[in-house]
Amino acid sequence: MDKNVIKFTVIVAILAALAFAVQAKPASAQPAPVASASTLTPIPAAKTLSYEELERRVTAQGLRISKAEVRDLLLKVTAYDSQHRKVKMMLDRRTGEVLAREIKRD
Repeated sequence: MDKNVIKFTVIVAILAALAFAVQAKPASAQPAPVASASTLTPIPAAKTLSYEELERRVTAQGLRISKAEVRDLLLKVTAYDSQHRKVKMMLDRRTGEVLAREIKRD
């Protein structure tokens, strides 16, 4: 067979498969439900520890806080330890658990 005939046959086969795929729809194809204000339930406000309690938990570890930032349910703290190393921490405001701790070594 001629190369052009083979190319033409392959192209026709691909176009036929694409045309069939476009027309064929899955049996269970249904549009995704859209959430509306009436179907959404509000998330209850989480009980969080007070800033003073979180501050006590950080200073109990021998750290001196230089900067603290509240972000949603997280408290980001920059502090210094007794060896004057910079310590960055992230605490869960609900439990006071330390989620991340990074010590900058100079």
